[in-house]
Amino acid sequence: MRFSGSLILASFIFESVYGVLEEESSQNCGAFQLAREDLKCLFKQFSFAKDVVMLAVFHAEPTRVQKLRQACNSLQDCYASLKCRKDDMEYVKLANDTKSICAGLLYLSTDFSECKKKIDTVEGYCQFGNTCETIFGENNCGKLKISENCGVEEWIRFKEVMINFHKSRFSHCNFDQYKDL
Repeated sequence: MRFSGSLILASFIFESVYGVLEEESSQNCGAFQLAREDLKCLFKQFSFAKDVVMLAVFHAEPTRVQKLRQACNSLQDCYASLKCRKDDMEYVKLANDTKSICAGLLYLSTDFSECKKKIDTVEGYCQFGNTCETIFGENNCGKLKISENCGVEEWIRFKEVMINFHKSRFSHCNFDQYKDL
């Protein structure tokens, strides 16, 4: 008798949970669906983070750049597929930040790599920093170094990509100060 009582209780719990899940599924954006969407992109985020680290470790090796490109595309596709989160400002910001980060890293690893080789061989110190005031080097020395060695067009592209790249990291910065730089 004890076994049948447990079986009835388990059956009742299962039907209750299944009914809630089914009801949420028909509403499309219940707690279960939101949790499912939250988890959907989680592994892609881990893969993306791993590929960012590997790109840094292996110094933009072509196979690492390709893996990062694939991870970026996969993660962006995942964010775009989220139906219940499409109007969630946190997810919209995350998707936009990911797009900017990917564009920045891929640009630095591919299109900018020849310019980087040139400026690395030029004498003179210009250290790009990690603060609002030094993202283009102290006293914006990066502008002169890139413009003189790679051309003004390369500087303009570098500046645009880096501003977008850093906006997600330094949301408190006034990037308008660099418009006319």
